[in-house]
Amino acid sequence: MTDTETGERLTAAGATCVKAWKAWTADPRDEGKRGALAEAAHELRRALARLEIDMAKSERAGATQKPLPIPEHKAGRRDGSAPRHAAPEGNAGEDVPQPPPRRGMRRRLTPQE
Repeated sequence: MTDTETGERLTAAGATCVKAWKAWTADPRDEGKRGALAEAAHELRRALARLEIDMAKSERAGATQKPLPIPEHKAGRRDGSAPRHAAPEGNAGEDVPQPPPRRGMRRRLTPQE
């Protein structure tokens, strides 16, 4: 949608909504006027949604794509060494440090009486 179409749609929907609101406030018990106001408010919300979509498109078009940073768990260590759980690079017989074993839940010892 072009800028003029979006502007015209907002203007028309706003004017219709104000007109329906004035008619409804004059006779709030009339279901027909209430329905017309609900329809006008819905159309105004749709026009505003189109405006928000156009705004998001313009932001996306103007922004350059920045490369995503590599997560730390994928990048390795800061000192350049491989993570502790990494497989050895060349020699399969080398002793590779392993992560410490997981401990199960310890029982809490209570004094017996």
